[in-house]
Amino acid sequence: MKTARLAGVVALLVGAALPTAFAGPIGSEVGPNLVTNGGFESNLSGWTASGFTGLDYDYGIDTVAHSGNNSFQGGALDNLGFLSQTLATQAGTSYNIDLWLASDGFFENQFQVLWNGSVVYDSMNIFPQGFTQLVIDPLATGASTTLSLGFRNDSGFLHVDDISVRAVSAVPEPSIMAMLGLGLGAMGWMRRRAGAKAGTA
Repeated sequence: MKTARLAGVVALLVGAALPTAFAGPIGSEVGPNLVTNGGFESNLSGWTASGFTGLDYDYGIDTVAHSGNNSFQGGALDNLGFLSQTLATQAGTSYNIDLWLASDGFFENQFQVLWNGSVVYDSMNIFPQGFTQLVIDPLATGASTTLSLGFRNDSGFLHVDDISVRAVSAVPEPSIMAMLGLGLGAMGWMRRRAGAKAGTA
């Protein structure tokens, strides 16, 4: 069983987290977490696994966790195995996919995030790292969206924990904010000028 290979890297996985890795612009999160059992404290409840060889062989629940008692470990051989959950979303709304990823550094490995079948994050041959935050902000196009996480690790496991998906509020672009500021400043200047003219009339 592949879990035996993790004995020497447990300390790494539970070590200090690396800086947050942002895969996209981040807005302010609003509303509830749409993911059921994102911390795997209820084992695999709410999740569907596919493409793996077998439970407790190349995927399952581990006690090496970012928080709580459990995390998910996945390491399909040669190809990706997937962990999926369908979420209730709103078309046209951006969402933050927020998760914590750890790697034992064994090659070949690959981690992939799919949003309704479209790849929104893909990383290969991840070096050893403790649980590291990853945030991605895709756009929903319908009333339901399938979140899928892909795992490959030919000699070990990748771990994920504390998965959440929340809607994000709109964040104005810096250029829009700058234009708004200039417009308000110009209006204030024109009002002062008009007031000065009225005072000299």
